[in-house]
Amino acid sequence: MEVTNIFKEGTLYNVTLRLEGFMEQYLSFYPAIIGKIEPGRTEEFRVTIKSPAYLEQGSHELAF
Repeated sequence: MEVTNIFKEGTLYNVTLRLEGFMEQYLSFYPAIIGKIEPGRTEEFRVTIKSPAYLEQGSHELAF
């Protein structure tokens, strides 16, 4: 997931992601925190989803 700092004169510090909703315990983010995003720059979080074996195939909406 990409995060872009849209501010022209402000640096973003200690950027994290939070997920709420269905089976959030099966998601992880890397890195856990991005220390700094300079103005106009884009950084990336990798989101990993590990579903349990008993879960049937389907789709679920996730809100970040």
